[in-house]
Amino acid sequence: MKTHRGFLMVWALAGITVILILAGSVALTLSQAMRREVRMEIATDEALIVQEALEQGKAAVRFGTPLSISKGDVVRNGRTYRVDFHQEETAVEGAAVIRLSCEVTHESGETYRAETLVDR
Repeated sequence: MKTHRGFLMVWALAGITVILILAGSVALTLSQAMRREVRMEIATDEALIVQEALEQGKAAVRFGTPLSISKGDVVRNGRTYRVDFHQEETAVEGAAVIRLSCEVTHESGETYRAETLVDR
C-alpha cells in the first residue's frame, strides 16, 4: 500500500501542466485572431475610402460638380488614413479619358490603391 503514496500528487501536477499549456495556446490563438481582425478592419476601411473617393471623382468629372474629396488625413473608426487622389487626362487607344487614381495609407504602412478611367 505504501507504493501508491504521492501518486495523486503526480497526477495533479500533470493535470495542472496540461491545463497551463492549453490555456497558453488558447490565449495565443485569441490574440492572433484579434490582430487579424484589426488588419481586416483596416483593409476594409481603406477599400471603402478608396471606393468613396473614386465615386466622388467620377461624379465630379461626369456632372461637373466640385470635387468634395478630402485629401490628406481622414479619420475613420478611430484610425487615421492618408488619402492621395490624382486626376490626369490621358488617351486610351485614341480616346480621351480621365484617369482617376486614389491611394489610401494607414499609419501602420498598409496601403490600398485603385484607379479607374472616365470618359470625357
